[in-house]
Amino acid sequence: MKRILVDNQDFWIKLLGSELYGSLSRDICSNVITAHVDCIEETERYIQSLGHHTTERAQESDHWFSDVLFAPFYQIIVESYLQYSAISVDTFSILKNKESVLRQLIYDSIERIPRRVLIYDMHLCKSDGKLIGADSSEEYQHYCQNMLADVSYVHKLCSDYFEMTRLLVARMTYTIKYLEEMLRNIESSHMEITQQLCAGEEFHYITSLKITGTDRHQKGRKAAECTLDTGKKIVYKPHAMQKEIVYQVLYTYFCEHTGNRTVSYPVIDCRNYGIAGYIPAFPCENEQQVQEYFKGMGIHLFLCYLLHAGDMHQENIVASGMPVLVDAETIPGIQRRSPVRNAEDQVNERLGWNVLRTGILPFPVWRDRKKGVTISALHMVNEVYSPMKLPVVRNEKTSDMYVDYDYIKIAGRNSIPTYQGRQIGAGQYIQEVCEGFTSAYRFYMDNRVQIEELIEPLWHLDTRYLVRHTQQYAMYLSSSLHPMFMRTTEEHMLMLQVIQKKKCDMHVMKKELSSLLNMDTPLLSCRADEYVERYQNSAYETHRYLIDRFGPDDMKEQLDLIRLSLNMMDMDRLQNIYYDSKGNIT
Repeated sequence: MKRILVDNQDFWIKLLGSELYGSLSRDICSNVITAHVDCIEETERYIQSLGHHTTERAQESDHWFSDVLFAPFYQIIVESYLQYSAISVDTFSILKNKESVLRQLIYDSIERIPRRVLIYDMHLCKSDGKLIGADSSEEYQHYCQNMLADVSYVHKLCSDYFEMTRLLVARMTYTIKYLEEMLRNIESSHMEITQQLCAGEEFHYITSLKITGTDRHQKGRKAAECTLDTGKKIVYKPHAMQKEIVYQVLYTYFCEHTGNRTVSYPVIDCRNYGIAGYIPAFPCENEQQVQEYFKGMGIHLFLCYLLHAGDMHQENIVASGMPVLVDAETIPGIQRRSPVRNAEDQVNERLGWNVLRTGILPFPVWRDRKKGVTISALHMVNEVYSPMKLPVVRNEKTSDMYVDYDYIKIAGRNSIPTYQGRQIGAGQYIQEVCEGFTSAYRFYMDNRVQIEELIEPLWHLDTRYLVRHTQQYAMYLSSSLHPMFMRTTEEHMLMLQVIQKKKCDMHVMKKELSSLLNMDTPLLSCRADEYVERYQNSAYETHRYLIDRFGPDDMKEQLDLIRLSLNMMDMDRLQNIYYDSKGNIT
């Protein structure tokens, strides 16, 4: 690795910073973080298998392949992998149209990995005069049809960019294994699904399967929406769902005693995985239901505050007539307790222990020096964009294609209620949100012992904690796919040493590196009663410290913050407005 650093010193100093570069170049063995890398041997065998078929040409396949960028390359990669791994489609007997679904899922899992390498290679071919065509579109077609459709050409690319190929093989391997595991678990839970999620109606096949969510964790695992042959939808989650059950019981208990209605969220917890009923976005039928919705959101806001939950953004709550919290991944939360020595410490202490932290109220997150973005469950805006520039492809399907960086539109939300065909902003129902929060706060204060007994199971379950925002991980993952880092695993690993710029516990950074090297978003978790070194605290002790502050003064302070946050949204002060370093609107 040291040779790589020395050979391109200026580049690595710019990337890593002079301090980290100096540390690595002085003693690479002691200062570089290393982690396990998957599928090295499998990649070597896969490249060999491609070499045995250098005279073959890509054959016609599923019609959707023709619409994707660099389609022949993906077609060869997917088909040759299926042949190389000798996968029996009979394994997926519960899945209708299994061959097509399998290819689509594999493609989806690898789509981003080779794109920058292929763009770079196409530019090299163009500069060498190897592309033929009357314009840039025809030159792109020539590159696809005469180079990427040639297995021998693809074999050479995969050999030259070994790390790219390793990531392709790892992703395809993860996808197949996860799909096998998911379908096996669904079949094992057939009776429970029929009885608890399908009202006793038998099903025989899964007619469609859609991988959902933004981040892949733990070898490519993500939630999946499955449509059964009965028309019912279920959601498979690759982790236990006992926390969702505990939270649903808790929320229902509060609603029953504060006079609010609820929407059922049926969940089957199977320890290592969970299966839930699909919760669709559903409109309110009248003005009273709109009011009830925001009172219910006020109760969610209190419970998330009580449990110090964070990251309760637009994807985690669904407006289905009433608000339904469908993801309890960060419940309960962990917070560091910092010593209060002066007025500034006192302000920071208050900022870290309030309702804004939940992610439900409009509040800017993902800040860099200039920009922030609001993605809260109650933030109503038509379009929300990432605060950091991420890679986007320009001039698609031409030989002038290139990767640019721009703010990316974040997927729309289902957490805002609708009535009479329009979305209803919380700014019009501040009183109802505050009523829900107040009623829940007072109910807790009057019934603390009984409620703590309902919460108690959470302390024996795992909870997720963050050391960096997930958007930071997304930047690392996208940047690591640059052709410079896709030739060797060592170059890829060196690039990811950037995680050392923000000092963390070495054990944590090794976990992060292991995930990032295999194109996963790191998922850090611990038991809720377990001490976490980074926070010098546990989720349980965080909760104990927080409830010791509860009382009339704290309730008033939180209500003031709720009104302030929602009033600012109503005044269009937080609707995805970006500020420059001088505070001017850009």
